Amino acid sequence: MCDGYSAYDKLEGVNFANCWAHVRRYWLKADSKNGRIGVKYCDDLYRLERQFKRLSPSKRRKKRQKYSKPIVEEFLHWVETSPFYGKMR
Repeated sequence: MCDGYSAYDKLEGVNFANCWAHVRRYWLKADSKNGRIGVKYCDDLYRLERQFKRLSPSKRRKKRQKYSKPIVEEFLHWVETSPFYGKMR
C-alpha cells in the first residue's frame, strides 16, 4: 500500500491508500468550519491510534474495526453529503 507518491506508479501490486496526515493537512489549510470538522475526525483517529500503539497487530486490527471504522465511515458520509463535495469532484 502507498499514499499515492508518484514513484510507486511504476511498481506492480501496489494499492493506493489515503494518508491521514495528508488528509488532515488539507483540512488545516481550509481554515474554515468545515476545515475544523475535518481536522477533528483526523484527530479522533490519531487519538485512538495512540491508545492502540502497544497492542499486537491482531488486537490493533480488532480495535480499529470496532472504534476507528465507524469514525472513518462517518467522515466519508459527512464529506459525501456536504454541499462542497460536488465542487471537489
